[in-house]
Amino acid sequence: MPASGPADPIQDCASARDWPWPRLAAAAAATRPDLVIHLGDYHYREYCDDPARCAAVRAQGVAIGYGWAGWQADFLAPAQPLLAAAPWIVVRGNHENCDRGGEGWMRFLSPLPYQQCANQAYRTASQSVLGNNLTADAYRIELGERLTLVVADNAAFADYLPLARAADDLAILQRTLRALTTAPTGRPLWLLIHKPLWYDLLPAAAPPNALQSLARSGLPASLQFVFSGHEHAFATLNFAGSGGRPAQVIVGASGTQLEAFDPESPLYEGATPGSREQSQPDGRLHDGIAASSGIVLNRYSFLLLERATDGWDGTLIDADGRAISRCRLDGTGRQVDCSFPTRP
Repeated sequence: MPASGPADPIQDCASARDWPWPRLAAAAAATRPDLVIHLGDYHYREYCDDPARCAAVRAQGVAIGYGWAGWQADFLAPAQPLLAAAPWIVVRGNHENCDRGGEGWMRFLSPLPYQQCANQAYRTASQSVLGNNLTADAYRIELGERLTLVVADNAAFADYLPLARAADDLAILQRTLRALTTAPTGRPLWLLIHKPLWYDLLPAAAPPNALQSLARSGLPASLQFVFSGHEHAFATLNFAGSGGRPAQVIVGASGTQLEAFDPESPLYEGATPGSREQSQPDGRLHDGIAASSGIVLNRYSFLLLERATDGWDGTLIDADGRAISRCRLDGTGRQVDCSFPTRP
């Protein structure tokens, strides 16, 4: 809930309509999942330093800050039904960087023994980068013999910088993503990572960043899908005939305000809901290659995946438990196809 600067307006965390995360968590719990995957960004109510805009927030007693009260109000309390429903896989988001909510990540969610961040003071000279963020090595989770998940930490990755301006990042990613390149062959592989490989928040003409450079050098042939958050929307990108790129799936429309409300986002809709939703890619290049298909939806939602005989079925679900879109995940073809709903 950042409140200063020219970006999106304050989200009313006291409103079930304006902040539907508690309802989404309850709706997800009602599906009785076997496993919950969260793709990062758990803590948003970081600061509120504009007296003119923050008075109403403080008058409602809304908890703000990086301490226990902020974490409890923003994530732990509303997520309680879903936390109790099934085991979780948690991916670190950039809101859990050491210069932001890193202390809460290390204490509450990190699967590793506790490590202390050197500094947690947002927008200081200590801004987190991969090299100073206690970036963890990726690890694998085997779901029987059907699927391997690789859980990676790229929370502090400067994805907006070309490789030439972040040369150290490539070596760090090569080391921390070793679990991806050494995964057993012959088994479907999914990568869970907060910042996407390809998405609409990166300029189309930008040179490859360090993660894209690593992907250019060769991803495992068994890698079917890259699941990410970071972009506050639901989006898919398929790259048929591109030399073996996996599909990119972005599930980032649950915990906070959507891209649709952010004037600085390319998905900003202003006063026209649905105007930036896409049923097909817009033709832009993603590290030099245009997507063959994909959609973008600015809807508060979560994705339910269910195993089918020859792949996976997906349902994008809103805070009232209603289906928004039906998806089909074809691992062999590295494709995810989702229906485009009626515009809001």
